[in-house]
Amino acid sequence: MLSSPSPPRLSIVQTFARKEFLPLIPDRVWLLEKGLVRTLSWNSEGRVTTFGIWGRGDVVGLPLSRLSPYQVECLTPVVVTEILPDDQSSFLYDALLKHLWYSQELFDIVQKTSVSRCVF
Repeated sequence: MLSSPSPPRLSIVQTFARKEFLPLIPDRVWLLEKGLVRTLSWNSEGRVTTFGIWGRGDVVGLPLSRLSPYQVECLTPVVVTEILPDDQSSFLYDALLKHLWYSQELFDIVQKTSVSRCVF
């Protein structure tokens, strides 16, 4: 299990309502203090793909994605702390590991679903 990084210094705490989108800033990430968000993108036909559901203790933001378009939508009322660039290294390390593990789990689910369709 990952240890929690120490609290960020001089960070900005903000609240967002359900259905609002977190502002995406190229060099900033958000630490989720309360609530749930989803990361998402869509294709040229408008088909939305959810890439993750994130909650308390997770880190989300533009530096963690190469997708375009990319948004972080609040599924519930959310409280977040903006992590400034000088404080990001420990948060990003933990976030990258969580995102990697989540991607692997998702890939495993997709693969099992694809295999079961071929068999049946």
